[in-house]
Amino acid sequence: MVREEHDRFIDLYAAKVSHSIAYIADLAEISWSDGIAETVKHLLVAERFWSQVIASLRPGEAIPGPPGNDVLLIDGPALLPAYREALPAIVAGFRSPSPSFASATFRFAGAGVQGLEFLWSVLAHHAYHLGQIDAAMRAQGCSPRGFFPWARAGKPAKGEKPNAAIGIG
Repeated sequence: MVREEHDRFIDLYAAKVSHSIAYIADLAEISWSDGIAETVKHLLVAERFWSQVIASLRPGEAIPGPPGNDVLLIDGPALLPAYREALPAIVAGFRSPSPSFASATFRFAGAGVQGLEFLWSVLAHHAYHLGQIDAAMRAQGCSPRGFFPWARAGKPAKGEKPNAAIGIG
């Protein structure tokens, strides 16, 4: 059961990140200011770091926070191909911990968490920051396509509500 939950996390994480990259890349008119570049960089740095560190953790140890964004020397539009290229290794890292990792208890952000809880928090962290990126894109006047596959019949015209074609918004 725990292994199935771990596999479920891997599937959802890989799909969410792949879609996030495509979602951001879809907007040629995006300005990488307004914190978008720093947020994408933070996601890439954090997820790559955590995927590498969890394999060496022993129960009871602290899961460290990620390093600062300055460890990544690329910026702006170059972040998306770098993220896409790094994704297989990140997924492999999240898949690599021992079977006992999922149920072992660690410390993270001052609290005790099981390994599987930590992995799900990585997905929540990604979704949280994708929401920030989406809000910044919309504040720039960008018109992102509908996020969900059924809402992507076509990219809306500038100023059109993105999900209007399916009766939402």
